Amino acid sequence: MENVSEGHVARKLLQRPQQAEISFEKHPNAITRDDVKLVRYQTNPTPNWGPKPRAKRKRDAPEEDASMEAE
Repeated sequence: MENVSEGHVARKLLQRPQQAEISFEKHPNAITRDDVKLVRYQTNPTPNWGPKPRAKRKRDAPEEDASMEAE
């Protein structure tokens, strides 16, 4: 607390009494690494899975352009 100045908001917050009881004990129903079987290199979900080409802007259909000019 010696590093926090007198009028600072942090000092006021740290001087408040603690409202919640905090426990760092492991929960009895917690899933541990031993419970989950993971492989280092997982199989691909679909054929040719991987980086795809980036999205491109769709151009207006030429039929729509012709109908706009006629009006």
